[in-house]
Amino acid sequence: MNFFPLQAAVNHGGVEIVGNEVVPAEEKSFPVFRTGMVDPQTRKVSVWWLWDGEKEWKIGKLSPEQRSLPIRGVWNDTILIERIESGWTPETDRN
Repeated sequence: MNFFPLQAAVNHGGVEIVGNEVVPAEEKSFPVFRTGMVDPQTRKVSVWWLWDGEKEWKIGKLSPEQRSLPIRGVWNDTILIERIESGWTPETDRN
């Protein structure tokens, strides 16, 4: 799960809102995200941080369970479509 600037994409003409759905109560809790800076030389993240929407804490290397956490970021419609079509998941991310 990443953040998507929906209104900007609608304004740009990249997407169209076709409906609204109620989010089930069990899906409303804010997830913990992982984030880190990509080293320009290795193109990998060596130090990871977790963020729960309020606070952020350094963890260093990811555990196998933490690899499945969503990566904090903002994707435009082009990247979103590319990731969906390629079958990308946080677990398969190469960083």
